[in-house]
Amino acid sequence: MATLRINCVDSMGDIISFWEGTASAQILEKVCGVEDDETQVLNGIRYNTGYHQNSAEFVDGLYQSPAIFIFENPDLEFLNTANVTSAKLYIKCATGTRDGGRGVVFQTLTVRPEIRAGYRLHTPVGKPDYVEPAHIAQLQVYENGSRFYSVESVENEETIEIDLSNATDTIKNLSEKGLKISGHGSFDSSLWYGIMAASNLRPYIEIEYEVPDTSPRASPVSPVSTIVNGDQPVTFAWNYSQPNSMPQSHFQIQQYVGSAWQNIVGKTARSQTSYTAPANTFAAGQGQWRVMVWCQNGAIASEWSDPAYIIVQIQPKAPTITSAGTTPSPTFTWQAAQHQGYEIKLGGYTTRTVYGTEKSWTYPGVLPDGNITFSIRTQSQQGAWSPWSSTETYISNTPSGTLPLSVQARDNAVTLTWAGSFSSYRVYRDGACIAQVTGLQFTDYLSAGKCTYQVYGMLQNGNYTPSASITEIVRPKCAVISDVENISWIPLRLRSGSRPSRSDQITPQVSLVHYQGRSLPVPYMPGFMDVSHTFNFTLDRPEAYQALQALAGKVVVLKHRRESFIGVLTGISAEKIRTADVSFSITETDYKEGLENA
Repeated sequence: MATLRINCVDSMGDIISFWEGTASAQILEKVCGVEDDETQVLNGIRYNTGYHQNSAEFVDGLYQSPAIFIFENPDLEFLNTANVTSAKLYIKCATGTRDGGRGVVFQTLTVRPEIRAGYRLHTPVGKPDYVEPAHIAQLQVYENGSRFYSVESVENEETIEIDLSNATDTIKNLSEKGLKISGHGSFDSSLWYGIMAASNLRPYIEIEYEVPDTSPRASPVSPVSTIVNGDQPVTFAWNYSQPNSMPQSHFQIQQYVGSAWQNIVGKTARSQTSYTAPANTFAAGQGQWRVMVWCQNGAIASEWSDPAYIIVQIQPKAPTITSAGTTPSPTFTWQAAQHQGYEIKLGGYTTRTVYGTEKSWTYPGVLPDGNITFSIRTQSQQGAWSPWSSTETYISNTPSGTLPLSVQARDNAVTLTWAGSFSSYRVYRDGACIAQVTGLQFTDYLSAGKCTYQVYGMLQNGNYTPSASITEIVRPKCAVISDVENISWIPLRLRSGSRPSRSDQITPQVSLVHYQGRSLPVPYMPGFMDVSHTFNFTLDRPEAYQALQALAGKVVVLKHRRESFIGVLTGISAEKIRTADVSFSITETDYKEGLENA
């Protein structure tokens, strides 16, 4: 059961039949708060408690000094579907009974009045200092109202109850337009009040009704189970429903903070099913939000919706670079708040995302002398990246000592040996670092043809001492193949009835897209390419064929004449009688050696 009270919010009109003696004194005392006396002053106006000429007019059986009451105007559409159990109009009247009672006629207005407080001057004969209180005189505007109730006689201070349970239209008219009360019957000694009285004496309408299963419902639509940028405004949206199709009148949104729900926005009158909260509404991390809605002008509320879960990302501030090294293998340090990963750019070198909370990093290679830019950004626990921070540093190598180097090609490989007492050594082939070792020797199994080698002796302070550059040529006696990570060469010497052969295939990745109005396609070339090589040999030993089979699907290295191929062994075919005539293909891959591979 629900109850709706519609209150009177303003009133106007005359106090009818203001007579001498006890009656007038009573009304002034009750309504205006003045005592019985010949003259009283209220709000700067002098009131007469003595006899004066009555000015009310009698027209069409009614005295035309009515009281006008203006009510609140809520949304009453629910009355069309609700089960109204009781609806009553309550109004308190007073009347003198000197010459009998007085009847009352109740009407709804045809026009909702515009309230303007004012006074009408009345000067009784011989008493120019007195005035009779009255409100605006434009009461004729409200004639021709609908008469819905009348009372033949009213006792003093009687409260009238008018049953409107089956009068929905009358309730709506009273709410929208207002109430007019006029008197009829014996005019003598009649008295009305309420017009100037306190608000608790003004009339009101009280409705009791049942609204079975009319509660609205709301469910979050967005954001739900997604990542939200906490640095930007967040728009919340929800679905609204109500069994009787009553529109939403209010909503409220909350978020879960700590161990309690807190308002994002309190109960707000709005029919839209979305709301945009300002930036920084949420703290970083996991968040929850829920929504409640109302209908019938905020009278009927839903339950809270199920919580919607979100991940709030707030962009971290750019890290502060605190130091930048100047050696060929420089170390950089920084400060950042609560980062779980970082990414670094150094010249043309870019790291992958490095996960960790450390605040220093050392370049794993050796940089040439000169200016270079170091940049870093950090990642929060929610995966948000900070802006980049950058600084420029000048790299300068300071060598110390000597590093004698010797190079020898033998057994399909090149062996490098040197002498020194450095903390570690980096081996370079054709300008690229292929290994870092602590010993005094390194064997390069992957080279073929003419190669230039150099070794850097690394000092603990980040500087290095280079050896001389030495060029060597690798000439395999025959083609050989091996697993690239575990070198064990399989010789490929012969081919039955012919020489060993090789064929190459280069396939660029091209997409052909057709468009309306064009008969031929448009090519899109992303720059990718497949390079494969097919070789034909004869294996005269069963164990050699078995070893080749074991390499299928692995990354291999094949040396043929002065060329070296690194890629995946993608297929083997063979014809076997006493020997195996094999054909296999190698698809090249982007294989990185040494530090680059690490």
